[in-house]
Amino acid sequence: MVLSKLSLVGGSKPPFIILLSRLVLIASVLLIFAVSVSAAPGAHGPDGQHIQAETGPSGEIHPSFEALTETFEVGGQLRSEHLLIYLHDYATNVAVAGASIEVESQGRALMATYDADTQAYRIDDETLLKTLHQPGEHTLILTILTAQTGDLLSATLMTPQPHAADDAQHNHNEEHDHDYSRFIWLVLLVAITFLGGFLMGKRRGSRQ
Repeated sequence: MVLSKLSLVGGSKPPFIILLSRLVLIASVLLIFAVSVSAAPGAHGPDGQHIQAETGPSGEIHPSFEALTETFEVGGQLRSEHLLIYLHDYATNVAVAGASIEVESQGRALMATYDADTQAYRIDDETLLKTLHQPGEHTLILTILTAQTGDLLSATLMTPQPHAADDAQHNHNEEHDHDYSRFIWLVLLVAITFLGGFLMGKRRGSRQ
């Protein structure tokens, strides 16, 4: 529809100018699509965004975890001063507020407190946080109860070695740059193919 309108507006323009305008339009649409999709997926935060291992202001990586059942979707992040837990209804992806969440790890069972401002549950226990910040795998057993239902979930929090965290961030940046470069080459390939087809068609037409 957009391309047809563009053709009508540029009816008096040379065919090459019209083709160039269409190529620019197609490239712009593809670029916008690539940027919007680059936010990747996993468990979700309060607004439905995907939870991943994020980088803090000082460059440290916040380890994350996720767990799914037919009832709930849970995502969490380990911060310096607390453990954040995001709880969503699996079917609707709507954040669940006011639930009871008990987290068991390393023989300790602690209740998470709901924060309405961040729509997240949090645990501030210093002993548990100190344990979870130790490099390695940490098993978390979450018991979730609401007024309507309940569920039991198991998740694994992977806390990397300090140097491993730096390597992971470096690899993530390289992968992002590689994906962006691959997209640029794809746009150029589409443009060249489009232009080649146009020139071949024009040449055949002139021969006739």
